[in-house]
This record gives sequence, C-alpha cells and structure tokens, in this order.
Amino acid sequence: MMLDLDGEELVSAAEVANRLGLKRSRQVLDLRLHRFGFPRPVARTGRNLVWSWPQVANWAETEGFGGPGPARPMGGGVSLHSAGGIHGATH
Repeated sequence: MMLDLDGEELVSAAEVANRLGLKRSRQVLDLRLHRFGFPRPVARTGRNLVWSWPQVANWAETEGFGGPGPARPMGGGVSLHSAGGIHGATH
C-alpha cells in the first residue's frame, strides 16, 4: 500500500478499476476524461498515474458506484460504447 504525506492511501488505475468493479484500468482513464468530477490524479509513478483513494471513494459514492472498498458498480455497471464515452449500463 502506498500512502501520501498525509497518510491517505494512493492507488493506481488498476487498483481503482478493481475497487470500482471495472474490468480494465483503461476504463479509469476514460472516467477521468468523460465523467464530470472524477478526481484528478495526485501524482505519477513513472508512467503511471495515482489517485487518492479517499477522493475516488467519495466520488464513487456520490456517483452511485457504491462506497469505498472492493465493490461492483451499482445500477448494472459501467460500459464503454463505440460512440465514445462511458454510460451506465441498463441491464
């Protein structure tokens, strides 16, 4: 586990994807580009971006992705469509 200077947990795109129930870390990058309010990365480790988990967890709860910790997205999940962007699935 990686922590920032304030003791907040820092997570990679792969870890964010895992905790939000997404299939690929690429979907986290898409969330960053297409979902208003998704937290900005707080740092880089080499080529990888890292986020503050408390910020992501707060955003996820606000957006209906469930609370902190490993959880499947609410409302059927998130899907990427070839038309671009991320949309809540309606299964």
